Amino acid sequence: MSGILLFCTAPVPASVINRLMQDSSIPKHGRNIFSLVRTPDQTTLDNFNSNPPINPFSTGFLSTPDTELRRYTRQRISDLERERSISLSSKWVAVLDERSVTDNTVVIHRYETKSEWEQLQREAEEEWVGIPGTAEINEEEDSIWWKWRVPFDAVFHLYNHVETFSWRGVALWARPEYLGEDGIVMVRFPVGIISGGMEDPLGLM
Repeated sequence: MSGILLFCTAPVPASVINRLMQDSSIPKHGRNIFSLVRTPDQTTLDNFNSNPPINPFSTGFLSTPDTELRRYTRQRISDLERERSISLSSKWVAVLDERSVTDNTVVIHRYETKSEWEQLQREAEEEWVGIPGTAEINEEEDSIWWKWRVPFDAVFHLYNHVETFSWRGVALWARPEYLGEDGIVMVRFPVGIISGGMEDPLGLM
């Protein structure tokens, strides 16, 4: 298990950050998996996670675009891995924005190398699902990024399902029919399917 870098792109009260870290531990086996990055020039990162309570601070990532947060994450983690063994992932990014303050949701990004994603499905010898959902694909960089807005207490479900079930987990959570009109994933569907309480209508899980 690896931690996820957490950024605030709006003035987010410390109480909201603490709530995220606490609520992500609510599911069975759930854990706080967030390492808070306050400013771009932060000299050290908390390895695996930051322990609440978090004190108030001014974010250095105000209105920072997704592409820059992703680039920062991958480069910073790559630099650290050259120095020592760490428990932080370059494949995940977490963002608290202006909506997070009012609706207790966090935006989660997931990266995959496009060529590796396609290879995984070929090796599975199962029905080809392509690249599901509204992923951002960059052919030149051979990259795929997915993005979900989920309630605080659903973050660990998303993380665990993707880490456990690989491309099947991504494909499940990326199904457009599970996205609410408010842009928040209706987590009862992927969670219900994985738990066995709900049948997968596509038969992939």
